[in-house]
Amino acid sequence: MRRWLIAVAALGVGAVLLSLVLDEGEVAHLESRDASGQVSDVDVWIVEIDGVLYLRANNRDADWVSRVLAGSEIELRREAGTSSVRATVQADPLFRQRVDRAMALKYGIAENLWDWVVNPDETLVLRLDALPRPSQ
Repeated sequence: MRRWLIAVAALGVGAVLLSLVLDEGEVAHLESRDASGQVSDVDVWIVEIDGVLYLRANNRDADWVSRVLAGSEIELRREAGTSSVRATVQADPLFRQRVDRAMALKYGIAENLWDWVVNPDETLVLRLDALPRPSQ
């Protein structure tokens, strides 16, 4: 019984230490609406390359991906503030490698662990372009 308790405690301590070490970096929130007004809010990892924001969608068939690619306005909330953006697919395989490298640099160990779960070659790279703010 004592060994069992020590093993459970060790696993718990290990999980806590791992969560402290694995800083997942900046998590942005993408909010979109479908034609009926249904809101979709998804957490994403983003990177900035040459002044433009990019993200990877791990599931090309996800509802939120369909919404943002349908041209609906998207609200992007991040540490730097909230902005309206439009998403477009970035299909160039060489640029995908650039996004993958930027993700690895920004998100470190968490990104490397995530690559064990998701095949980066099957993800969809989306470019996020800021929309002009309406004049007041």
